[in-house]
Amino acid sequence: MWVKPEELLLANAFWDTEQANPFFVLQRRKGRGGANKGLSGLLVGTLDTVLDSKAPPFRILHQMAGSEVSYTVAIASSQAEINKDWLWLEQHLMETLASFENEDQTTDFLRCKIESLLANKEPEVVGEDEEDSSGFKSSLKKFRRLFNMPPEERLVNYYSCSVWKGRVPRQGWMYLSVNHFCFYSFLMGKEAKIITRWTDVTKLERGNNLLFPDSIKVSTRDTDYNFSLFISSDETYALIEQLANMAMKQLISEEGFEEDKALPKSRKRSQRKISTLKRDLDARARSESYRSSFNLPLSEKLDGDAECSLWTPYNKSHAWGKLYISAHFICFSSRVRDLVTVIIPMRDVNLVEKVDSGNRDVLPSALLVSVKSKNNFLFAQIRDRDVVLQKIIDFLSKQPGHRAYEHFIKRDGTESMTGEMTQFFANESNPLAPQMNPNDEISPKESVTDHLWQLHFSEYGRGVSAYRTHKTHELILKGVPEKLRGETWMVYSGAINEMLAHPGYYASLVEKTLGKENFTTDEIERDLHRSLPEHPAFQSELGIGALRRVLTAYAWRNPNIGYCQAMNIVTSVILLYCSEEEAFWLLTAVCERLLPDYYNTKVVGALVDQGVFEDLVCEYIPELYQKLDCLGLISMISLSWFLTLFLSVIPFDCAVNIVDCFFYDGARVIFQIALSILDGLRERLLACKDDGQAMSLLSQYLMNITNRDSTLPTSANTQVDKRQTSIDVTDLIYEAYSKFGTMTNQEIDKLRVKHRLKVVQSLEDTMMRNVLRSVSAETLFQGSELQDIFVVFKEEFMTSYYWRTHQPPSDLLDKYDPAKPYYEQYKIDFDQFKTLFIALSPWSGFQHSDVLALRMFRLLDSNADNMINFRDFAWFLGVCCRGDLAERLKLLYRLHLPPCLLDTDKDDEEGEEETPAAAEETDSAIEAATFFHEDSPKAESSPTDIVASGSSLVEEDPHTQYKTREKRDLLLAQQDSKAKLRNVPRMNQWQFIQLCKTLYDMFHEDANEQKLYHSLATVGTLLLQIGEVGKKFPSTSRTPEEEDTPPIPGEVKSLHESGAKVDVEWSISFEQYLASMLTEPALVKQFEERLDQFASSREHTAAMSPLYSASANTLSPLDVFASTSAPWLITTSSN
Repeated sequence: MWVKPEELLLANAFWDTEQANPFFVLQRRKGRGGANKGLSGLLVGTLDTVLDSKAPPFRILHQMAGSEVSYTVAIASSQAEINKDWLWLEQHLMETLASFENEDQTTDFLRCKIESLLANKEPEVVGEDEEDSSGFKSSLKKFRRLFNMPPEERLVNYYSCSVWKGRVPRQGWMYLSVNHFCFYSFLMGKEAKIITRWTDVTKLERGNNLLFPDSIKVSTRDTDYNFSLFISSDETYALIEQLANMAMKQLISEEGFEEDKALPKSRKRSQRKISTLKRDLDARARSESYRSSFNLPLSEKLDGDAECSLWTPYNKSHAWGKLYISAHFICFSSRVRDLVTVIIPMRDVNLVEKVDSGNRDVLPSALLVSVKSKNNFLFAQIRDRDVVLQKIIDFLSKQPGHRAYEHFIKRDGTESMTGEMTQFFANESNPLAPQMNPNDEISPKESVTDHLWQLHFSEYGRGVSAYRTHKTHELILKGVPEKLRGETWMVYSGAINEMLAHPGYYASLVEKTLGKENFTTDEIERDLHRSLPEHPAFQSELGIGALRRVLTAYAWRNPNIGYCQAMNIVTSVILLYCSEEEAFWLLTAVCERLLPDYYNTKVVGALVDQGVFEDLVCEYIPELYQKLDCLGLISMISLSWFLTLFLSVIPFDCAVNIVDCFFYDGARVIFQIALSILDGLRERLLACKDDGQAMSLLSQYLMNITNRDSTLPTSANTQVDKRQTSIDVTDLIYEAYSKFGTMTNQEIDKLRVKHRLKVVQSLEDTMMRNVLRSVSAETLFQGSELQDIFVVFKEEFMTSYYWRTHQPPSDLLDKYDPAKPYYEQYKIDFDQFKTLFIALSPWSGFQHSDVLALRMFRLLDSNADNMINFRDFAWFLGVCCRGDLAERLKLLYRLHLPPCLLDTDKDDEEGEEETPAAAEETDSAIEAATFFHEDSPKAESSPTDIVASGSSLVEEDPHTQYKTREKRDLLLAQQDSKAKLRNVPRMNQWQFIQLCKTLYDMFHEDANEQKLYHSLATVGTLLLQIGEVGKKFPSTSRTPEEEDTPPIPGEVKSLHESGAKVDVEWSISFEQYLASMLTEPALVKQFEERLDQFASSREHTAAMSPLYSASANTLSPLDVFASTSAPWLITTSSN
């Protein structure tokens, strides 16, 4: 590559001269581009690696004899590229440069010539890395070259650090990509590599001790890595944690091993070392924190923030904090926690304008935001106020039009509330509300509470655009009035925002799900009558029908979750206070934002929070943790408590107060309440002798929680046992906040990341054991061999999600069908199967391996869905590598019968030209092929005669008949060893020729090639004679089973019409084929060997087991499979 000529004074430092002439010098950098010779090469190579030198391996200098100044004219990363430039210089410039009289003229001409070449060079097409700095692009190329990564793999960032081998550190570079964690080091001729997938990471830790100062520990199932000497360990660990967490979330859903297309693109060009993807991930992390802090929809992305102050009219003061702006919301959070929070939907904004700072009562750089509820919000001291104002105006211009806002009647009959909230809550009714309190009884405390809330609304505002202060929090803790509960849940959970953004969405889902039935609706029907059965609202079709519609609509909306037990409990309680549409969106908020992954098929979120709860108990109640851990009590109680938000373990009229706090404060509430319950029973739990006694104690305590302010009817089975200690739910909540209120949702999220790694990997191990157990009886592989094959198969399956090379299954209902066998969870298509076949099968490595792979795929694809499951793959590979002689020959024989070999394959074969390799066959192979073609008479009978000689045709696809018979044969072979030789269709002459061609191809370049070819010619001659003899005895040439099998009309027709030199009446049976093969010792020995091509993959794995072992510098194709068995790779080599 030509470069602009630049002066160099020390032209030979760190460089070796490869070629030279009077005007140019071609140099190679020491330690690069070839063998490292001597100590200097080792030192330069080490320095380049440690310092991440961007110096190219090769360069061409313009250097005149006797001159100390040189000019760089070309650089290259490969020998071939630099030789091409060198050759061009010699052919086009040498004579011209020799014609100049002095050195100055020569140099000036050369510089102008090179600059003209650069100016005329076509600009490179800028791809996805267009905003990345040139330094990062160079590192990206180095990353892909060192670790043999495909172009689809995106590098996020790289950091200088050391990996520890015992007590000795090796300095190098850590590369963090979307799917992989890598490390590379080159010190004094020794090269070390680490490659592991994020999905194989089981634990992340930070440490700081004398042995590993300021270190990061990354653990996999097989080993631990300790890294230290980071320039910025906080940034590195945050990125490692984020990428590992993303991988675990994607592994749960099996849909995300790709770059997140929804990440915002950077608007600014940066010359920093980090990539655009790193900046995008940083933006994603900030957006996640923003959404979590203000309970906003998952699609909301933070656009920017600014420090400012907010005027609070209720106490006439300014609160300092930060203003956040996104496409649909303006939010403010005070610097002092819970002092004041504001969420202003863009849909409510009427006016945004600057405020003149000439008024002495107004701080400078102020903005006034007016909303439709007639509240005004004054933000002041905003840096770059004009930019913030323009951004808000731009977002407002993109808001969809809204209908006019008028006064509406509230549910309690007053006329004070205006705006969108009033309109919504006036028009939506809850049909189950009258059954909440049939006597319409309101206690004095309820009246006082309602009055306090009305005063709060008048002072702080009502709805989404209201001031949320510690006063609001105090009211929530004391309890929400029954008639305001639905409104507060919708507002403080953020569900109202999603509902107003999707008008009519719920109604359309209900319409779509009418009459739909599947396994999800069956599960919902079974649980409908178990949802608050003691409550009158769910003792009639009115409540049951509403619950059915909400649960079914959500299962249709999110098939990845569908339906999970406990969702019915939560939804039934929500329906008592909200309309169906409100309940739907509240359920959406719970399942997708507030308790993520709680209700999927594996309840991963609940299991993760179970581990989080254990950590919190250990931190806050350490003396009780040891006792509970010994009894195994935490895992027993946390799932039932958390999945139902205590609704299934605490009396309903008490648990709703906890739900009030949950929708306001988020997930931290359930941990605070759980810790408070355990803390209240600390002494009594410590005295328990077994888990049964402890569970009985907890159950009695929970059922005796009361609510002295409740007006709801109490069922007979929730009566308080006065002999037991009871506590009021308000007091329980107050104690939970008093003792454990310092806990934040951000701390909970950090602990979730830690435990998500452990839980997801545990679930993956459980799934693997289930799959292996389900297929162990149907394959010849067992134990660790079968596990190795599964790991390879699963990794190939996962590559479709890593780089989106194949589309995932579209039928989500089928994907999550609980009746589906375990081995059906992982399926591969033909391209993936071909990759595994060529890499692992002993019947690969020859010229037409891909053809044989296609035929094998057709055999295994018994249901014709173009996918292969793990059971089928393990069966075929077991027969190839572990089967006896008869089994292997039978499998090879069947690969040349329908549906593996079709009549369309003959047409494809005729269109192919003979390759030079085919023309160079051995003499015996040519003689055999000639014998087949010359001695086989042309078919004289018509297709009609042939069909008439067989059984009558049915109106079923003949290929389907073959597939059905093949599937039956697989089952018979498992039950009866004699079935291995029966029930195999006869083979016609064209199919036999294809079988012989396959065998000749398989034995090409074998050590015993000539012997094998001679044996094949002998067997072929014998079988051809047997087939000729069989034509004279048509009654005995077919078995009874084969007499019932009609020939394929298309195949017979193609053979007849093409005029091929094959005899359509000629055929042989598998028994004849097997007996003939047994007559040749060379063939018997070849197929009796214990073929174990998969051992090559295990050898790669074994080579990687030591921390440092010798290997090549680059990864071979099978290294991909080897790295799956041991999910890490660290190798060294001497140059």
